[in-house]
Amino acid sequence: MAFKKAERKKSKLRLALAGPSGSGKTLSALRIAKGMAEVLGCRIGVIDTEKESSSLYAGIVKGQLMPDNWLVDFEILPFNPPFPPKKYVQGIKVAETEGIGILIIDSASHAWAGEGGLLEIVDAFAAGSPSKNAYTAWKKATPEQTKFVDAILQSSMHIIVTMRSKVAYDMVKDDHGKIKPVKVGMAPIQREGMDYEFTVWFDLTVDGHVAVAGKDRTSMFDGMPRVLTEETGKELIAWLNEGSENEPAE
Repeated sequence: MAFKKAERKKSKLRLALAGPSGSGKTLSALRIAKGMAEVLGCRIGVIDTEKESSSLYAGIVKGQLMPDNWLVDFEILPFNPPFPPKKYVQGIKVAETEGIGILIIDSASHAWAGEGGLLEIVDAFAAGSPSKNAYTAWKKATPEQTKFVDAILQSSMHIIVTMRSKVAYDMVKDDHGKIKPVKVGMAPIQREGMDYEFTVWFDLTVDGHVAVAGKDRTSMFDGMPRVLTEETGKELIAWLNEGSENEPAE
């Protein structure tokens, strides 16, 4: 055991996209993945918990925010309820086994607050215990969440995770003394602290699908609101490929 000089190594993407319904999380994830795949020449896979809604983008898409005749090739692994975290772990393993290079998990919120997600698992543990103790229930259920997060972090694939979020407001006085609601942040529907696990975390808005980096280890996106495109994916790959090769695990 000994210290050694720190150096940047090539790494895999761990990207989170959070936003309310209609903020463009799925499309943004696919556009980023397409840009990455154009550089890497790899397959894109989607774990789809939204009734295969990602397939709406499988054909040619035209729209205000899209290039003409935009098209992306990807494969889906549909998830139906229930959504326990261990199901996501299995899906990640299937993607790795099948040679997927970029995996989109759309969305991880179901693993937390969806049918059969962690919150329901905690409730079931609590209801089944003689003491009805929530602390004990969380102690039993938390390892399932930990395994899900570990599966993301330890994967050999690039991973993009989408999460639904609720917009939080506060009531404040304006310059004229009138009370008005002011947006103070967006809370992702996932366990608190989930943002610590990602290389970059983008919060998306419904208005214009604009993304703002809430966390950015690359330092490329801080304070720079933007629409996420294929170019974003290419920028991320360029940053991830800087540095030396990872040493093989001993």
